[in-house]
Amino acid sequence: WIRPSGELGFGLTAARNSDDYMSVTTPSDRTEYGYELYYRDTVCRGVTLQPDLQYVVNPGTTTVTDDALVLGMRMDIAF
Repeated sequence: WIRPSGELGFGLTAARNSDDYMSVTTPSDRTEYGYELYYRDTVCRGVTLQPDLQYVVNPGTTTVTDDALVLGMRMDIAF
């Protein structure tokens, strides 16, 4: 189902708080993790669309925020 001009990708991210930050801030988690799945394709000359699905564990490293599921769409126009 991937067209010749399409691109399927998966990404991983991690953001970690330092020991200094952990010692002076309110209770927080040490690390935020992100998982991303995207598909990018050219729909016509100069226009690409990229739907994107992300799952973020410990967003903002706060202890009060639930994990987040994020759906996005990027459009690039070149002329």
